[in-house]
Amino acid sequence: MLPDSEQIVSRFFAVLFGVVKPDQPHNIQMQILDVLQQLLEEPKSVPQDVIDVILLQFTKKRQQDNPAAHQLASDLANATADILQKYIYQYFNDVIVSASQLRADQLRGEGEATGQHRERTAVMSSSLDDLRSAHYLILELNKSAPGTLLNVIPQLEEELCVEDVEIRILATGVLGEMFAEKGFTLAKRYETTWKTWKGRRADTSPLVRVQWVEHAVSLYQHQPQLSRELNDFVVEKLSDVDEKVRQTACRSLGVLEMTQAVQGAIGEGVIEALSERCKDRRSHVRSEAIVSLAAMYSQIYEELEGGNVAARAKWGDIPSRIFVLRYINDPDIDSKVESILSGAILNFTKIKDDRSRCQRLLFVFSSLTPKARNGFFSYMRRQRDAIRLTDTYLDLCERQCSGTLDEAGGVVDQQIRLLIVKISALFSEKPKVESALTQLAGLHDAEVYKGLRQTMDPSND
Repeated sequence: MLPDSEQIVSRFFAVLFGVVKPDQPHNIQMQILDVLQQLLEEPKSVPQDVIDVILLQFTKKRQQDNPAAHQLASDLANATADILQKYIYQYFNDVIVSASQLRADQLRGEGEATGQHRERTAVMSSSLDDLRSAHYLILELNKSAPGTLLNVIPQLEEELCVEDVEIRILATGVLGEMFAEKGFTLAKRYETTWKTWKGRRADTSPLVRVQWVEHAVSLYQHQPQLSRELNDFVVEKLSDVDEKVRQTACRSLGVLEMTQAVQGAIGEGVIEALSERCKDRRSHVRSEAIVSLAAMYSQIYEELEGGNVAARAKWGDIPSRIFVLRYINDPDIDSKVESILSGAILNFTKIKDDRSRCQRLLFVFSSLTPKARNGFFSYMRRQRDAIRLTDTYLDLCERQCSGTLDEAGGVVDQQIRLLIVKISALFSEKPKVESALTQLAGLHDAEVYKGLRQTMDPSND
């Protein structure tokens, strides 16, 4: 063997990956692949520079700059996966262990002087960037050449249990995406990794639990046969002690595309738990839960209307779950329900003809429980009262603006202030609404008031 054979091989890889282009004939690219494959198969060991060149093709920038080089690297990695496995494992092991050790050393140095603290922060940030880059490469290899990661996945499993929270967050997210990509096969092949990943739902850090529940819910979409194992855990996270975990669980459910497979995978306990979050003590959690329930109903509506018995049994009571919230008598909840009433539930924002609107209204109303019907009527009365109060408010503003009022100015101002208090009490952000209405009344601008009346006019819908 030539004394500088490794340098020659490394140079071959750098040059050939540099010259391959998308517009080249396919047979030329195949010949390049054949040469590179032989260069990997012939020697007893593969130079590190060669591994670096191959992995470089999987970076986001390289994929964008030269997709042909990325495809060549993918084909080569798949053809020689059994050879590359140990080298790729060693590459990631070196990067991950080195960065993790740096972070561990810096964490042990807490409490040092200001200058040292700044230096430690910079090192922590740099090492985290290295870790993120390495984990991004793992994801790209999982998409294009999963056979090369045979020894890397157990390494990610170990990361799930390290002390460093940032590393646990990274590992939880990366494995979550990998399970979504390769799903059932990956979970069965690496059962202990799947089991350990599921255990992160109970991580001591809420940041890890947030990462976990976001990816767990996404499995309903990407791997519904696998997600059935997670129903009880998703229910658990919908009641998590941390509000950010509960909020993420609600939001993640709301962005699912409700295909038949997804509908079948989501357990009834999840729907029940999501409904309970509509009454959560935190307003942003309540808001996400109400919006998510309504979004699910909107997507499934056609199946419900079409008489799908299974869909009606599982999802048909969503409007009742929402309208009974009126009994809580919370302005924040009421405002959110009213915001989705004409949107996701009745779909009046998209349905423009009166006949179709009426049919949808009747269908929704016919599905309501007696208690929910009372809640529905109460919301209608609430909207009627809001319109009446606003109309009176605008009337006073217009009359004041045109100088047609005979009453003393102080009496008029008092009437307007009283109306402002009543109107703003209907909204969750009462101080903001009160301030806005006060400023509006002080404009004395007839055109503005006329414009507001036009937006309230049903004929302009």
